[in-house]
Amino acid sequence: MTRPATLPCLLACLVLATAIAPRSRAQEPVRRIELGEGVAVEACPRARSAFEPPQCWQPVGFAFGSYVVLGRARTFARAPLGSATRGRLFAVIPDNVSQLGTGHMAPVVFTDDLGARWQESRWDPATGSPTLGAYSPLALSIDPEGLRVVAAGEYARLWVSRDGGQSFVQRRSGGQTYVSVEVLGRATVLTDADGRVWSTPDDGESLRAITSERGATVTREERAIVVRHGSRTIRIDPSGTVH
Repeated sequence: MTRPATLPCLLACLVLATAIAPRSRAQEPVRRIELGEGVAVEACPRARSAFEPPQCWQPVGFAFGSYVVLGRARTFARAPLGSATRGRLFAVIPDNVSQLGTGHMAPVVFTDDLGARWQESRWDPATGSPTLGAYSPLALSIDPEGLRVVAAGEYARLWVSRDGGQSFVQRRSGGQTYVSVEVLGRATVLTDADGRVWSTPDDGESLRAITSERGATVTREERAIVVRHGSRTIRIDPSGTVH
């Protein structure tokens, strides 16, 4: 009596699997982050589902040394070799208690010698120092000159450094979580967790919506940050002006 229902059930399962497959591929985690000059990080070689983000990184061309918490970093970034900070390497580690006994959170660390020594960035507690389990930075970008560094993350928080990442001050908070950031001159372009893209020329004092839907790509080119969405191409120059 149940045999006639078998074919419809199989067809329904096939349709469901077809609908899910592209979504799984789209959410496949990052396996490698290139940092230039043969330096990179790779996801640790272990099995995981397409829905699971990388939880373990291993260095290529540099060292984590005794700073083992780097294996759980959210992301990595590097200043250009020709910049004022000469290829400084950064890692963003949410919920990272200081490893150097300073008694504060250390969500951003950096090295100037490919990992032989790591230093912790300073965070101004009077303007919103990250706390354990909350308000963590998730992304970081460095201006090509190497001195202006912007970290962005949970609850629309934006932290800015003007000394090459040695110290950060919070400039914005409240709202959607930012998951990526690009910096060029005074321009900062942010993507939030809903896929919307925003631009600010003044570290978050003013914020302009660039796209209101998912699907935009954001890339930094030599003279502009370029946002592409469908047939539209939007350019934000180093002054923060949107074209």
